[in-house]
Amino acid sequence: MYGTFTLTGRHTTPSGKPHAGSIVITPNATIRDTAGDVVMSGAEQVKLDETGAWSIVLPCDSPDLNPSEGIGYSVGYSLYSTAMTRQSFYATADMAGSTLDVSDIVTVSVPTPLSAIVGPQGPAGPAGANGASGPAGATGPTGAAGATGPKGDPGDSFLTLDTDGTPQTLDGKRLATEARATSTRGGVRLVPWGDSTTSADTTRYPAPSWGQRDFWAWGHVLSGGAFQYVTNGGTGGDDTSEGLTRFQADVAAYAPNVVPIAFGINDAVTGFTLATYSANITEMVRLVRSIGALPWLCTVSGNVSTGVVQQRIATYNAWLRQYAAQQGIPLLDIADVMTDPATGKIPTAYDLDGTHQNSAGAKAIGQKVAALAAANLTKWSPPLPVSNTTDSLNLVPNGLFLNGTTVPTGWVNTGGTPTIVTGDTAIKGNWARLADVAAGSTNIRLNATTGIAAGDRLRFVGRYRISQGTSVVSTKLYFVTYGTTTRQVIILDGVAQDVDGAFSVDVVAPSGSITWQVQMARTVTTAGTGYGQIAQIGVYNLTALGIA
Repeated sequence: MYGTFTLTGRHTTPSGKPHAGSIVITPNATIRDTAGDVVMSGAEQVKLDETGAWSIVLPCDSPDLNPSEGIGYSVGYSLYSTAMTRQSFYATADMAGSTLDVSDIVTVSVPTPLSAIVGPQGPAGPAGANGASGPAGATGPTGAAGATGPKGDPGDSFLTLDTDGTPQTLDGKRLATEARATSTRGGVRLVPWGDSTTSADTTRYPAPSWGQRDFWAWGHVLSGGAFQYVTNGGTGGDDTSEGLTRFQADVAAYAPNVVPIAFGINDAVTGFTLATYSANITEMVRLVRSIGALPWLCTVSGNVSTGVVQQRIATYNAWLRQYAAQQGIPLLDIADVMTDPATGKIPTAYDLDGTHQNSAGAKAIGQKVAALAAANLTKWSPPLPVSNTTDSLNLVPNGLFLNGTTVPTGWVNTGGTPTIVTGDTAIKGNWARLADVAAGSTNIRLNATTGIAAGDRLRFVGRYRISQGTSVVSTKLYFVTYGTTTRQVIILDGVAQDVDGAFSVDVVAPSGSITWQVQMARTVTTAGTGYGQIAQIGVYNLTALGIA
């Protein structure tokens, strides 16, 4: 068995008040055991508890791991109302069984380790392709001139060249010497790259949980699932220089073809000049295009600061608009939503803590995300179930809610007043609804024990509608897999706003024997006319289908 250690921390304000937020721990390599099974392949996010504390158990150098030496981690912080510098360290073998507090970390560079456990030699692979042709031989002597041929027909128009060999257009105007991505359409695999306004209260793939302050999640749902929200590439406290160091691990590794770039608040607070900020954003655009993806640019939100910080943000935004127009890059104008015209700060209705958007602010930005996606992305829709038969390969029986009177057949109700809502021609099947008739906790859920094995890649899809009405209520819609650990996917966790849309999210099942559940839960503080409802719910095992 390989060695592990416990990484811990506790974060409070100078007055002793606990911070809220999350910590992101990223290994410097994919870590596997000697059987080849993945132990840790990417960033893990840990939320702070009510005291501001957190902990996580991590593998350290061990002969039973691949790599066996050189394992290291970076620790990023997404804390509300404060910024902390990323830390990195090696997890050496002598740390096994110990506890390390982040306050004791001495930061060092932790590149990807070179050492690894070498398994037995496999069979010989197929022959490789033919090598490149060798250099041309010397030119032979010129032969005798042949007879002059007949005159040909006039040729087509052609491009002329400048003296340096640069092509010109037919009217003599010089073509651009630098290739530039001018298309505003791309694929639909989206990975946003940004700071804590991007990371918000969301966790990353392979166990994504979308928080209610995540405007990319709102954009996905409100657009009807018009793009694949692959993972969240935001890290709290990052400026553009720090963000550049994460591109390969947090963005390129997920093979996106749309990458929104959302940095600037920390740059302004740190004091980056426009020259530094614009150079970093330009490099980010170059990196995104280098992997064949379409960049989006995002203007910078106002925050609690005034004076020189607010002036830097205004300067950044003026440059971003100009650069986006010059480069043909879609622009998400966050500042248009998140700036109070009277103060230059975040509007009170959208403000969480002076720097970050609350749920209402995230929804407002999400509406802009949905509109930008509709205008600039290839048309796509999530794989919602359209049949209630087992031949549909949906692991959720009765996912269209065609069977049952009040509670869908196969589902369980606890504490609520469920109904089946028929007659909506905009969907396939019916809605399963929970109405707010009394204060308390209510849910409808499906429990299952088959169809999923450890390590399977799964896709959870459906339609989702919430009407708050006169109720005071919050809602969770989630898909959870239980194994040796629990992986829970939540759609807009704890949302207390109207929602109408669709979703599609991927998750990887944990190790162990898997049971699973789909649940819509409502916590009603004050009963009223509100309700939550779901339709066309599906869980698909992409691994079993051969399309993972």
